[in-house]
Amino acid sequence: MARVWKEVRIGHWSQHFDLHGYHGLPGHDVSPDEKLLPAYTYFVRVCGFTFRFGSVAQIPSVLEYYSQKIRQSSRLAPSDWLKAEHDVAQRWFERLPAYLLEEPKRLLVVKALQKAVKEFDADLCRLPTQDILGPNL
Repeated sequence: MARVWKEVRIGHWSQHFDLHGYHGLPGHDVSPDEKLLPAYTYFVRVCGFTFRFGSVAQIPSVLEYYSQKIRQSSRLAPSDWLKAEHDVAQRWFERLPAYLLEEPKRLLVVKALQKAVKEFDADLCRLPTQDILGPNL
């Protein structure tokens, strides 16, 4: 059984996430004033693994990846790296445990991520992401 929940994020998003600037994913939610409008961290626990998202907008990209029964090469083309570090050549969700891609577990992951999208739909676009606000935050 999948578990889906959110927690109020206290402090700046970089204190909670070590994933910066990954190509193809929206940035983390950033609140202009955390006392008035808190930012959340979103969790999906399935198959003994907990996905952690800094924005609801990140979930559909991961859902799309796990929805594909046969996936293309996970390496991004060098032109897509945008002159970033070499570890950005793979998206973070492509480096998760391989057992999540086994067919029975993959289907459970897809179902759990779909549940998360439905549950957190009201939070989508509630806050601007770090990408929109710029690198100064």
